[in-house]
Amino acid sequence: MNLYDLIIRSADAALDLQKADGSMPPGHNGPYHDPETPVRNTSHWLITFLKVYEISGEQKYRIAAERAVHYLLSDKIRPHNATFWCLKSPKNHPSNGLIGQAWVIEALVYAANLLDIQECYSLAESLFLLHPWDENKKAWRKVHINGTIDEFDYTFNHQIWFAAASGLLKNTPEALERAKLFINNLKKHMIIYRNGVIKHINPFFIGRPIDIVKLPIKVIYFYGLYRKYYYLKAVGYHAFNLYALSILKNSFNSFRLPEPISFERLFSPIQNDTFIRELDQSKYAYPYNPAGIEIAYSLQTFYPERSAQIKEWLHRQFLRTWNDKIHMMSKNAADPTTNAARIYQAARLRDYAIEIR
Repeated sequence: MNLYDLIIRSADAALDLQKADGSMPPGHNGPYHDPETPVRNTSHWLITFLKVYEISGEQKYRIAAERAVHYLLSDKIRPHNATFWCLKSPKNHPSNGLIGQAWVIEALVYAANLLDIQECYSLAESLFLLHPWDENKKAWRKVHINGTIDEFDYTFNHQIWFAAASGLLKNTPEALERAKLFINNLKKHMIIYRNGVIKHINPFFIGRPIDIVKLPIKVIYFYGLYRKYYYLKAVGYHAFNLYALSILKNSFNSFRLPEPISFERLFSPIQNDTFIRELDQSKYAYPYNPAGIEIAYSLQTFYPERSAQIKEWLHRQFLRTWNDKIHMMSKNAADPTTNAARIYQAARLRDYAIEIR
């Protein structure tokens, strides 16, 4: 079985799920169980449909992609002509912070490039420019769906994914410049465990003496009772962060990590049997963040000669999550709908022969 066979099978199954307005079924944000609008999964499936159209040339996938584009360009999912409405619950940030918008930018740029729809690029660019950039922190603020400027998005993976999405905007100098500035200042944002795993904790609040004095409750929360929980969460998101770094690497030929961060240190966990076991313990890994796909793409980007290792990571992913009855990557997932949509992350991979049993 080849990887592209699985992507094509998933796309075929997804064709039957597309609604009349071009949207795809929404999920509930995996283990967080926050109800979502169709924006996220429509963005993901748009990339998958386009990838399969590239592979096969069959018009049905292009038509599905064009319908998904039509949905993303519609007014109802940007009710105030600002950011996209991604999360339904009043307790959540409706735009899902930076990450919700990064996923839309990623899909719109992919569509603009493949379908030559300028409106897709223009919307992606305007969505990026809505988000204020802070020259001191070298990071972005969140924006509400009504256009109101909010605080910084303090989740590291949200920031690095927004940087990755920014790097895809090749015709927007501000986006490219800010993505580079973010990369060059990673040592200010990224905190790393001794074993090389990127911490999931808030790098703006935790780890600096003045902030520890200001926020003792947060310090106790992160470093006390919930230390193991947040470590396993970081394990589940480590590959997600590597995937974003890989997008950035492929956007900028001169990509470098600022010292003392090194590729070797960040990739060291995936060689570690303990980390590999911990991935199975983290509910934020395979059944939500497709760590096997993410590590495979990261290896393809930084260590392309490791084809056997790439295939092994793909095997781990599909062994745990591929449902052959419905041809979707949904097995063992808290949110089968979203997990299935996340096969789109394999669109950047070459076609590897893999075992799924």
